[in-house]
Amino acid sequence: MVDLHIHTICSDGRETPEIVVYRASQIGLLAIAVTDHDTVDGSIRAVAAATDTMAVLSGIELSAAEGESAVHLLGYGIDPFDSALGALLETMRRDRHVRAGEIVSRLQAMDVPLTLESVEHVAAGSPITRAHVAEALRREQMVATYTEAFERYLSDAQPAFVLQESLSASEAIAAIHRAGGVAFMAHPGVTRRDEIIPSLVKAGLDGIEVYHPNHEPAVERFYLNLAEKHGILVSGGSDYHASFRGTDRMGTPYVPREVFDRIVEAIDLRAGTRSSGDDDSGDGSLVGRPPGARAEAPGSHSG
Repeated sequence: MVDLHIHTICSDGRETPEIVVYRASQIGLLAIAVTDHDTVDGSIRAVAAATDTMAVLSGIELSAAEGESAVHLLGYGIDPFDSALGALLETMRRDRHVRAGEIVSRLQAMDVPLTLESVEHVAAGSPITRAHVAEALRREQMVATYTEAFERYLSDAQPAFVLQESLSASEAIAAIHRAGGVAFMAHPGVTRRDEIIPSLVKAGLDGIEVYHPNHEPAVERFYLNLAEKHGILVSGGSDYHASFRGTDRMGTPYVPREVFDRIVEAIDLRAGTRSSGDDDSGDGSLVGRPPGARAEAPGSHSG
């Protein structure tokens, strides 16, 4: 069993990458990927914290826009030290900060007195997401729950929603490929933009996330068939955020090991065809650990 969609405190999760690796090891996962929003910081730390119990695959979840809706691309096997990717992520971090200011301004126009400083405090230096805004609203007692913040203000159709428009989905795919990785459309059953999948496949999309907590069995079957139709791979994971959303369970839904193995094969194939001129990599994209002793609990060295 594997989990290839996990978030940490480096974006909008609640646990450090080190604790995530420990928890994953304790529940017997064979492989994981930390896929924080528009940052590789959590992935780098997770790879460094890898134990003898499982493989840790480098990852990211890139935010893109298609029309008036967001489309997220999961990148697996990326070189987190790729210079072009680093420059892109720095731009996206700045854009996210500007977007957060626009969201706060919309809230204030509705007599919701949230400040950008409160949101920045919640984000604690990570790229600012709507989840950070929601948590700031909850902490300031402007909503009763995180969920209420989205339902009243922050979801796509709500008045404080601001679309992040740093890049298109095809540009996100290209960025992942340049960094040596493979690109998957995240939670398509949630995004509901099936009409763009054929064009994304033509742009190089390597797969779609079939297994996700918000995908019912019928939805899984639909996307499995769609992946087969287009000759692309599948991925899956829990979209784990720890207590940030209250219902997350790492390792759920069940994702078979073969999914991970095929993704690694695709990464290896891309590495074999990558131009030598792109070789500015650091420590590589994958840490493979054979089954062995259980992981020890991480200490208090988190950042």
